[in-house]
Amino acid sequence: MKEKSLILVGGEGTRLWPLTAVRPKPYVYLVTKRMLEYVLDVFAKAGYYDITLATGYRGQDLEGYFGNGSEFAYGDNEKHHLNIRYAKPPGEDLFAGTADALRKSRLLLADGVAVEDVKGHEKVVSVDEYLHKPEKYEFRSLKEGHDTIVVGSGDTLTNFNLQKLVDFHRQRGGIATVALYRMDKESIVNTFGTAVVDDNGRISRFVEKPKHVKDVKSDLANTGIYVFNRQILDILDKDTYLNDFGNHVFPRLLETHPRDVFGCEMTGYWNDVGTTESYRTTVMKLIDGIEGVDIFSHKPRSQENTRIRGTAIHSIVAQGCEVGRNATINDTVMGNYSRVEDDSSLTGCILLPDAV
Repeated sequence: MKEKSLILVGGEGTRLWPLTAVRPKPYVYLVTKRMLEYVLDVFAKAGYYDITLATGYRGQDLEGYFGNGSEFAYGDNEKHHLNIRYAKPPGEDLFAGTADALRKSRLLLADGVAVEDVKGHEKVVSVDEYLHKPEKYEFRSLKEGHDTIVVGSGDTLTNFNLQKLVDFHRQRGGIATVALYRMDKESIVNTFGTAVVDDNGRISRFVEKPKHVKDVKSDLANTGIYVFNRQILDILDKDTYLNDFGNHVFPRLLETHPRDVFGCEMTGYWNDVGTTESYRTTVMKLIDGIEGVDIFSHKPRSQENTRIRGTAIHSIVAQGCEVGRNATINDTVMGNYSRVEDDSSLTGCILLPDAV
């Protein structure tokens, strides 16, 4: 495959506190599975099963749960399994920004590494072999067979068709394509960057998180999903101050490559689930169902019966749950193994897994 995929999962999700007090935002449950798994579903649906996760805040939680991805199965007869690698910031630091995460993930996106061994022989080894025993080799260069990089965010909920985005990018032939989503201007203020585009999708201006409605020059919001030509990696390596896509990379590209930055308006559903209010709204929408969004996990787990002795109305009750006798739940989501006691009544509630 000529594309490589990277998902950014390093943010702290401070606006979603207290749900993120002891877990990274992509690890937060949305109904029956972690937020990141919904994003993995979108990538897998487009045929991207080899995925690099750029971690940061509490990245060990994600690595502990998702592992190497082999437990997550997709496609007919579940014959396609994920292959996940983890790009970690050096030492105890975090990545300096979204673009810095891509810059420092370059090795993991490569197909191999040209090296010289201790005997002076030049050869190409796998990235895994090089990382396992780097002291055995003198680095020469990366072997990169891909021409395109698809970058996503691990803390959103969407049903976008990524293949449509990649096709658009290839047709335009630019360096960068931004997935855009039309929103009302009031929702954009202080929250989302926007892009002004022409009839061909070429971006002429970015406005990063306008502070007032009058500053919103476009209702097309930046979703944090991008497609880049491999050239972007050389640009990031050369200009090391370009650490953030919205604040640094795109404004710089408009200066140096003004005809090579595009925006593709995406259709469907997208929500960054950035606040507790947005989280609640999204969960309630999942009760009614969102086309193309699967609330069931692709990771096999032992099945336990759900016992509903009371009444469940317009609600989602996950596996291993119990609704007690004479209890009623309405417009409520019960996460895995949660329990509602006898004679209780819940309306508009979200129970996280194991809640009582």
